[in-house]
Amino acid sequence: MVRTNWKFISLIVIVLVTGTIALVEYRRIYVLSDRLGCVASWLDRAKTLHTLQMKESANFTGDTMRNLMDSVDWAYDCATKEPSLGHAPDAARSFGQYGVLPKE
Repeated sequence: MVRTNWKFISLIVIVLVTGTIALVEYRRIYVLSDRLGCVASWLDRAKTLHTLQMKESANFTGDTMRNLMDSVDWAYDCATKEPSLGHAPDAARSFGQYGVLPKE
């Protein structure tokens, strides 16, 4: 049976391997997109705080400076942290695997 249907069996194996590779690549692209979205959100917050510091340096307190540094730290964590296997927390939206979004 294998001798007569070897072309058909080979075709099925090729389709299964190709499908598996496509799913793995799709997941990898989704993870990278999620990670970049998280990093961009935190860096936007840091940029806003930095702009505030440049415009109103007198009103820029130590607490605001800590918020700026925390934003950069969270962006770094989003870029380097391995994804978790659990569900995303409610506040995290789609970035639950890499950290939480900055508070608006």
